[in-house]
Amino acid sequence: MLFIVALAATALGQTSPACPWVPSGTAERLLGGEVTVVAHVEGSAAGSCSFTRGSGEGAASIEILVGPMDTHPCPQDSVKLKALGNGAVQCRHGISPSRQSDQIAGRIRNVFFVVTLS
Repeated sequence: MLFIVALAATALGQTSPACPWVPSGTAERLLGGEVTVVAHVEGSAAGSCSFTRGSGEGAASIEILVGPMDTHPCPQDSVKLKALGNGAVQCRHGISPSRQSDQIAGRIRNVFFVVTLS
């Protein structure tokens, strides 16, 4: 029994970083393949996660920011999204002349979130 517990603890120590807000499998389905995950979690209501597929100019990514302050740059007339937290909106930004990103931002209770897909 101790051997099994020791193996489980070792396996947990070797797993890739996990994003508590979006599972890696969901990001892989959205981006069309295996992703690299970078997560910085500060409790259950703050932090960031980045999922990247590919590299360079052609890389696809999903970035998630969660925290106590509203930091999204979407304009007031952005598309309103219902049933996704409070005051959720969607907007598009230019990253470079050839690339765009879509943002979805909102609030759930007193926690704000911004999801950027590029």
